[in-house]
Amino acid sequence: MSRGILLVNLGTPASCSTADVRRYLGEFLMDPHVLDVPWPIRRLIVSCFILPFRPKRSAAAYRKIWDHEGSGTGSPLLHHGRNLEQALGARLQLPCVLAMRYGEPNLADAVAALEARGVTEDMTELSVLAGGKRFQHRPLTEQLLLNLLDPRQDLETRRQRISLDMADCSP
Repeated sequence: MSRGILLVNLGTPASCSTADVRRYLGEFLMDPHVLDVPWPIRRLIVSCFILPFRPKRSAAAYRKIWDHEGSGTGSPLLHHGRNLEQALGARLQLPCVLAMRYGEPNLADAVAALEARGVTEDMTELSVLAGGKRFQHRPLTEQLLLNLLDPRQDLETRRQRISLDMADCSP
């Protein structure tokens, strides 16, 4: 099979522990597309003013909504993303793999999973965007093109392997 779907959402921490939330927030907030300031200023803001305080409060909020049982354990975003992954794959009869731009399951593992399932030519990236967070699309595409697809292929060949689509799930 040569076609597959990479279903991408913004992200979620690996668990609702303060350490995992801190790791997730650090990855998310250090993205230059999220905080559009020079790296040293971004590092200062994130390391000195956000990460010492925010992870504990955010972890407490995650604990209130975290699913600790069943096959969809984790954040609601992960739980519903897994359900959508299974339903979309079954409906379209194509390999479908869920990935998060930040956190787990990560993009590199998802691309590797698609390639392991025989996706060799066309990969459709379906970005599910909650709240109109369209800023994720450009850095996601950059990461796929530059870092995840076979670097032995020229950039144009890698670009042709991905068709992009976005589903805006804003209310």
